Amino acid sequence: MEAPPAYSDLGRHILDLFNLGCDPGLIRLDCKSKTRDAVELGYSSVFGLESRRFTGNVSVGRYLPVRDMNVTGRWATDGALGARVDFYRLVRGVDLTFDAAFYPTTGNKPASARASLGGPSGVDAQCDGCGLVMALATRFQWGAHSTLSATGTFNGFLGLAFSHVLSPGVKLTLCNSFNLNTLNSGGHAVGIGLEFES
Repeated sequence: MEAPPAYSDLGRHILDLFNLGCDPGLIRLDCKSKTRDAVELGYSSVFGLESRRFTGNVSVGRYLPVRDMNVTGRWATDGALGARVDFYRLVRGVDLTFDAAFYPTTGNKPASARASLGGPSGVDAQCDGCGLVMALATRFQWGAHSTLSATGTFNGFLGLAFSHVLSPGVKLTLCNSFNLNTLNSGGHAVGIGLEFES
């Protein structure tokens, strides 16, 4: 199950550096809205370019200002259930995320923890069942409506994304991922993301 995007716009400046707005190898459509009570509702539909398969996620989240944290629950079309808790500014400039899922059909229970620090650029460490992954990211605001983002891992992956706000509430993102260890032999992917927000 792809983890759906977090729909909080409060305090997400550091973790958002590592979210390119789309996933290489996928075409993604995100729709999000917020109720009067500040409950965040989201739907994400994803088409895998290689697998030729559609999946979808529904999420409900809430920002808790007293604790400066966001709690999100999600359900996917493959039956997976998930939860994510984001703690913002635990220590000056440090955000922490815990993410877990449960797959009833297989019994798998993957979980990860992520710590990020930075400002316009950032450093990220993520630990899950596969070990520790370190990454660097930066974002460049190009005019009022465009953003160029880059993120790279220490094991040789580079991701680039260009986002442009087409109109208020509509954003298009194009992204690419490169494996720098096998630059001449392929293994690279492109992705497209379209986001609607009301």
